Amino acid sequence: MRSTAYVLFITCLLLAPASAQSGGSDTTSSGDNQSQPKAHKVWDNESIQELQGGINIVGPSNNNRPAHTVHSTPQQQMPKPSGVVFRAHTLEGQEVSSDDLYGRPILVQFWATWCPHCQADQAPVDRIARQYANSGLVVLAVDEDKKENEQVVRQYLSVRPRAVPIILKEDSNLDKVLAPQGYPTYYMIDGQGRIVGSRKGEIGEHGLRSLVAKAGLM
Repeated sequence: MRSTAYVLFITCLLLAPASAQSGGSDTTSSGDNQSQPKAHKVWDNESIQELQGGINIVGPSNNNRPAHTVHSTPQQQMPKPSGVVFRAHTLEGQEVSSDDLYGRPILVQFWATWCPHCQADQAPVDRIARQYANSGLVVLAVDEDKKENEQVVRQYLSVRPRAVPIILKEDSNLDKVLAPQGYPTYYMIDGQGRIVGSRKGEIGEHGLRSLVAKAGLM
């Protein structure tokens, strides 16, 4: 009897853990007590910037960007240097001014139809005008005699035509700006409006070439 009771006691001890394990499994399988898997954090751009102290590390690399950005501004027009400022109307009604001709060298000849030295220089002046036209040279011939009106000048040109624009004294302020003394008188003005040379009297082609050379024309 004692042996039988001892065997039953041992059997109960062995079966108790298995029963407890089986009961625990049933409890875990219930839907109410089942634990949900932990969700993964989505690292969006804002989260990463916060993590990195505001540095955006999402997107293209910044390695190819310049260290600094130069902001372009509209280019401003440079002011024109002070110099000879004039306006005039040619015999043919064309308006010319220092603003219109800025950047081009200008040879001004003061002359009169009756002046023999002006007549001697007429052909050389016209040749210089033709030769340097492609270089931008402008030649203006200003009839300085206030007694010579348009009719007198046109009559002269009908006999001895010229290849340069003709300007009457009354149609320009060039005589006041340059103040020539006698006929012919020449002034060489460079592209910036500066007087770079002047000559008085008949100078011929050689003298004219030396004048235009002062404005950089060779």
